[in-house]
Amino acid sequence: MRFEVGNLQLFGFDLSALFQRWLRGIRDIMPAGLGAAFLRPAPSVEARVMGQQLDIIQVDATGRRTVVASLGEDALDIALDNSLRADVIRNIKSPSMLQVQLLMPEPQIMRRTLTLPYQARHNLRDIVAYQASRLTPFGVDKLFFDVQLLRENRELGTIEVEFVAVLKTVAQPWVDHLERLTGCTVSCLGVYSNEEGVQPCNLFGQPRVSGQWWRRL
Repeated sequence: MRFEVGNLQLFGFDLSALFQRWLRGIRDIMPAGLGAAFLRPAPSVEARVMGQQLDIIQVDATGRRTVVASLGEDALDIALDNSLRADVIRNIKSPSMLQVQLLMPEPQIMRRTLTLPYQARHNLRDIVAYQASRLTPFGVDKLFFDVQLLRENRELGTIEVEFVAVLKTVAQPWVDHLERLTGCTVSCLGVYSNEEGVQPCNLFGQPRVSGQWWRRL
């Protein structure tokens, strides 16, 4: 048996991947909204890329948003490390659970819609990753991406999914700026549009900071 951070293997089997598939299966059979009914939301902060400006927004338990900082590109370069940490964690009782979400604007996002076999629904990310170079001019190693289930057709044995991606060279500098200025790990890389607001996806694939659900029951 071999133990690593984020990786557990037994006799060559990736137990971490098996566990993630088991969790996805549990989510599939749970009624929609059941988790939210039993869990308090994790504290969260949004950071929106607005052209060459970064707006940092604190989100309270009711969903109300308050802008705590707006920095242009010039200010980002000269701002001191951790200079925004006090503003970001203000009024947050459990900073270790803080979900910092960086939101990229829709014009910088690549999207493709795919039809896949129904059996692929538990392993969407791995399956679509093999097709990234066909869906975009870039290899999967050049992208942050997520795959969203749009609809199922059990009669035809198919599902329709959306591949959502952004170039790492576009998003990573903003991730670096945000982590340096706040002293917090960016947990989610999302997408927003002026028409539809924040969209439910994480281009990292999964949260990079634990929401510690056992403390939010």
